[in-house]
Amino acid sequence: MEFIEFLHTISSKPIVVGLAILGAVCVTFARLIGRFKNRIVKSSIGLPVHHFENRVVRLGYIIMAMSVTLFIIAGFVSDLV
Repeated sequence: MEFIEFLHTISSKPIVVGLAILGAVCVTFARLIGRFKNRIVKSSIGLPVHHFENRVVRLGYIIMAMSVTLFIIAGFVSDLV
């Protein structure tokens, strides 16, 4: 039963909502960076801005996918606990 309790904990509402918001902020931030890429030649980590933008967008979508997955898991786990 420890695994079910772990799933119940990580699929709690604050974690799911927090991940969704974090993912949305990442995607929004990346798109804002893309708007200013004419003014910025290179990012601070040395990657061209469009590569940095794409990586942050992917990271945001991965975080949001994790949130959706945990939301689905929460639906199944709530019946078991």
